[in-house]
Amino acid sequence: TKDPEVIKWRGKMEEIVSAYDCQFKLYDFRLKISEQGHLQLHFHLLTPRSYQHKLDCIHTEFTRQIKKSAPEVELIIEFIESYI
Repeated sequence: TKDPEVIKWRGKMEEIVSAYDCQFKLYDFRLKISEQGHLQLHFHLLTPRSYQHKLDCIHTEFTRQIKKSAPEVELIIEFIESYI
């Protein structure tokens, strides 16, 4: 996409994701507005097949990181386990 807002937010999330674990892959990124008017970042996160960390802990950490610069933003993450 060429939408500057999508590019901006995707870039921020890619930085957070790669700093956490370079094996993670972010894809299918999109922006939505919640019923309460908050910006929601929706994306899929591909994780290694045998990843040991709890997914809810990962979601909590990503939320903590993004809220440092944008407290109103909400994350909707669908975790996908790699088949390989």
